[in-house]
Amino acid sequence: MAKGFELLISDAFAELYTGVIMSHEKMKRMVQFAGLNHPLTYPGIKDKYSDLTLTPFDDLVGAYRQVPRELFVHPYFRPFANSDTMLPIWHPPEMAEKAEKTIQVVRSGSMGYQDGLNALLTGSGEKFINTSEPHLILTMLALANIGRESAVLEIGSGCGYVLALASLIAQNGNVHGLEKNEALAAFSQKLLQRAENVTIYQGDALKELPPPNSADGYDAIIASAGTTAQMAGQFVKRLKVGGRMVVPIQCGTPEEIAKGCCSLTVHVRNNADSAVTQPEAPDTIFTTLK
Repeated sequence: MAKGFELLISDAFAELYTGVIMSHEKMKRMVQFAGLNHPLTYPGIKDKYSDLTLTPFDDLVGAYRQVPRELFVHPYFRPFANSDTMLPIWHPPEMAEKAEKTIQVVRSGSMGYQDGLNALLTGSGEKFINTSEPHLILTMLALANIGRESAVLEIGSGCGYVLALASLIAQNGNVHGLEKNEALAAFSQKLLQRAENVTIYQGDALKELPPPNSADGYDAIIASAGTTAQMAGQFVKRLKVGGRMVVPIQCGTPEEIAKGCCSLTVHVRNNADSAVTQPEAPDTIFTTLK
């Protein structure tokens, strides 16, 4: 097992979740993500946001080809690393013992994988954290309009996969990650310790963002967790004039918001005080900043 994953996800949980992936009919038809001709990726983004300059296609694809996603997921999930599906990267430590008991019941044939996962999560105050589907990550990176000398901030940097991609795109710039979860922050710091233009901070985005290297602010901010429009307005202030932020804004009924329902939006800072927001029509599911 890759060192560090034992602090993030137990083998029992990973085995249980893998069984859910394998047994779920939808997952049996998972799209293999290539970053080139996937119907939900760059060409569609370019058509939909024809008035926006995007991160160059060749830089995006080059980064995807150089960063193996399997390095950023539990070994049980590596067969699905190139599939266009989100994958768990952390669960609360106290869930490990319960997961071990649950997988024993599932192995005995008394319960299916999906029912086992549902039973495991029932009553858990904090569920688990995912890394997003590759097509969604590609969309956010494309909309962020990252250049080779950009100063980039990712809020909710998780396992560090998006930071690794961004560091190759902004190869002459600097990339900052902010992660509240201590175990994930420590894991990603170790995983990306050789990436000279990446700095990862452990902290709460709702309290304070890390300072950019320039007093002018960031060229691009990517929020990899859902938040409110009010909080997004605070994040925008950390952009340079002309900078771009991509952020999932919570939307829907209280029940839908509780499930992580968001609308992916693009904010372009057009002067010292305001930003333009362009909502993307399809809703998405994100872990929420809290």
